[in-house]
Amino acid sequence: MQVRKIDPHIPDQAIIDYAARLISGGGVVVFPSDSCYGLAANAASKEAVNRVFKIKQRPYEQNVSCVFKDIAQIEEWAEIGKAQRKVLERNLPGPFTFLLNARVAYPLDGEIVGARIPDSSITKMLAHTLNAPYTATSANISGFEPAYSLDDIYRYFESQIYQPDLIIDAGKLPEYPPSAVVDIRSNKPQIIRDGVAKVR
Repeated sequence: MQVRKIDPHIPDQAIIDYAARLISGGGVVVFPSDSCYGLAANAASKEAVNRVFKIKQRPYEQNVSCVFKDIAQIEEWAEIGKAQRKVLERNLPGPFTFLLNARVAYPLDGEIVGARIPDSSITKMLAHTLNAPYTATSANISGFEPAYSLDDIYRYFESQIYQPDLIIDAGKLPEYPPSAVVDIRSNKPQIIRDGVAKVR
């Protein structure tokens, strides 16, 4: 696993560019999010997403959320009505994963899109540089606690057969809980998992 240190307050565009190239080529990158570290892979590539499942040792039938650069990009893969748009506009960027009905164009298995736009300079830079959705699942072995530091990531993956290609190391992250998961497919949002913030 390669490691590139980055200042989360003044991110180095060259490191973001390198990470985006790896992701575009099918690689898997550990990135700092607005909560814990996550695993980024090209969400339009089933082969790349399968690598994420192997790295996490996660059951394939589970859904994986994605980071988008904006609401317009979410709408390419998910159905967004007036009620859903209002919720998204009020709460994004923010520490939420919103569940939406998938369009036919959605490249992953399943009928639900988990959409994220974290309020993090690094995730936003990566989303705009890549100009494509990338996976946002937490960087840990399935069923274990989220990773908040380089030590956590090494503990999970260093001895594993399947490993990420790159770690973007922003140091120890504040131990916020993972994003709140909110189902907004109907007109009434339903909280699936609580997080650090409440839906407005």
